[in-house]
Amino acid sequence: MRSKILLLSALAVLAGCARPVPVESPDMAPAELRAALAKCCAQGDQYPPGVVAVVESAASSAIPFSRSVLVRKPYLQDAPGAAEAILGRAQPLDLILVANRAHLSGVLGTGYFGHSILYIGGEGDLRALGLWDHPLVRPYQGQIRAGALAIEAIEGGVRLADTQLVMDSDNSALLRPRALSTADKRAAILYLFEQLGTPFDVHFDMASDQALFCTELVAKALPDMGLPVTTAYGRQVVWPDEVAAKSLIGETGYELVSYIKGAPGGAWRRADWAEMARDILAAWPPASPPAPDAARLAEAS
Repeated sequence: MRSKILLLSALAVLAGCARPVPVESPDMAPAELRAALAKCCAQGDQYPPGVVAVVESAASSAIPFSRSVLVRKPYLQDAPGAAEAILGRAQPLDLILVANRAHLSGVLGTGYFGHSILYIGGEGDLRALGLWDHPLVRPYQGQIRAGALAIEAIEGGVRLADTQLVMDSDNSALLRPRALSTADKRAAILYLFEQLGTPFDVHFDMASDQALFCTELVAKALPDMGLPVTTAYGRQVVWPDEVAAKSLIGETGYELVSYIKGAPGGAWRRADWAEMARDILAAWPPASPPAPDAARLAEAS
């Protein structure tokens, strides 16, 4: 069991869609927060290639296992008024970022936001966009009428998600894309429906078109949003935390609409951008400065 926990811990660090909630956040002024967010979420390759190879070989079973183990009930799930606070304000193609320690995958690893979901809206929204009777949407009309209102890439593959699935969260942020035309919205939503059933990418590699992880789905559905792409372990990834951090300082096409935080017993509260920034930064210690090279040492001596 101990070896399995160590393996899952390594997987959680590798997995952009399996990052947990942090501890106390630093006390910073707004200008300091913005400067820190600009440098946030950089993480070097923490594990040697041999460890990564072992992790890769077990990823297809270990990641679903870690996600399936429920440690406790998510704070926002069934919390009175919480779904309305997020989904009641949502518009098609809004991005929902989720921080969750209710699952084992959220307990292990580092980071704050661990998952991303794209809101597509209900029947009325899709009719307004002229998509309700589109051949890609028509097969899912029953599910949408039954409450499916978002699409996510998660273990098991890309799927429609209802309120219960979207609110599987301790803390959630709602971000809105700026200046999307109707044509852009239509194209993005049709792309999302086209991806339903696509396998989940347990290797978190954006170069592959055969499988998708959560933020990869967002980046490919809305390529003009300028989501930050990071190279980690020899592959290109998009960390949910980095999307949040860069969005808070205007470096993506998203802007914050709402941020709510849950607590045991169904309590929750609204929080502002600065608190969200502190929560993210608390999960990412500042990167260590690079070691001085020999030339600099000689110059300084």
